[in-house]
Amino acid sequence: LTGKEFIAELTGFFDGVRTIAGDIRESSLAAHQLLTGAGTAFVLVSSLDAAKILEAEDFRNALRDSGYRLAAVIVNRAHPEWFRADQDEIAAGLHMADADKLGEMHAAMRRYYSRRGRAHAAFSRLQGHKTAVVKIAELDDEPTGLDGLERLGRLLQTSGRRGNVANPPDAGGN
Repeated sequence: LTGKEFIAELTGFFDGVRTIAGDIRESSLAAHQLLTGAGTAFVLVSSLDAAKILEAEDFRNALRDSGYRLAAVIVNRAHPEWFRADQDEIAAGLHMADADKLGEMHAAMRRYYSRRGRAHAAFSRLQGHKTAVVKIAELDDEPTGLDGLERLGRLLQTSGRRGNVANPPDAGGN
């Protein structure tokens, strides 16, 4: 290309960009208005370990700073499905069965999941009153297919209000 041809090509290119720039700007603005509108909210799905909590907090802040609304946080695999509120009964049964080693392991697991529960409570407080925080148990089997989705839907329904948790872990312990 000669200098004159190059300038003509370059001018044509920028004329073309200018033609579509308005469309791109309008589309971007419409998308932004949709995403920040009252009818749109985001659901953040995370898990309950320290790194994931930090990532979730960063993402929550990025959403807020961009003007997006966070409606709910789902903490996936917050505790095992077997770890339920009746842990005192289970512990007593293990001690009665003279299963000391098993009892020690059970006590260690209770402490571990109680610490995770406290981390979850602190994370929940950071979300504010407008954001629902729901914990879902680590299920014994993978939820696959329609049956799995229905099961997850039921778990979310039963734990949909702030503070309600499907299969709640023991609140006590160390």
